[in-house]
Amino acid sequence: MTYQQKGIYNKKVRNYRNVIFRNLLQIKLTSELTQTAQKDAPLVMRSVRCWRIYMFYLILLLSLITTLIIAYTMAMQKTTHSIGRLLMNKAAGEPGAGVQDAITPKSQTTRNLVMFILILVVFGLTTYQYAWYHGIWVVLACFLGSSLFGVILGLRPGYPRLVASVAKDMERRRQAYLNSNDTLRAAVIGELISKLEQLSPEAIRNEARR
Repeated sequence: MTYQQKGIYNKKVRNYRNVIFRNLLQIKLTSELTQTAQKDAPLVMRSVRCWRIYMFYLILLLSLITTLIIAYTMAMQKTTHSIGRLLMNKAAGEPGAGVQDAITPKSQTTRNLVMFILILVVFGLTTYQYAWYHGIWVVLACFLGSSLFGVILGLRPGYPRLVASVAKDMERRRQAYLNSNDTLRAAVIGELISKLEQLSPEAIRNEARR
């Protein structure tokens, strides 16, 4: 064997050794990764299961809160619209959207915003965790459940508790107008409060059912 042939032979031997070493190293690493994955598999499955349970109860809690907000917001909105129509009919015999701002509590706008945000959050979380069609039926269940909650909690439109809340908010605004020396607005809202006190609960409930 010549010197050149011997060099080629040695180079091939080194290449074979390197290939064998890399294969053995890859087999060892694969075996270690497999053992680690098998060891961590129960922990991963437990984490996934805990996450699913957490998301389920979170969606359930937010859905219940959304249902309550919808029940109260819709009942209050129908109540204020009914009172507005009755007060305008009592005053001038015409449809009553003119006094609606004076009757509707300022917190109603905030509740409307919170209600829509909660609906979007419930739909988004349900879609993320399950599917978009699950998000749709969960939102529909919130609206259907709000009617049931309204009956159970006495949040039906025109209910005395809601009317009293409207009157209390109007009185608070009247005092605020008086404190700021806005006697004109205070007089107008005071007149509306007097007319509201003359309305019977039955008339408000009947108007709310229209």
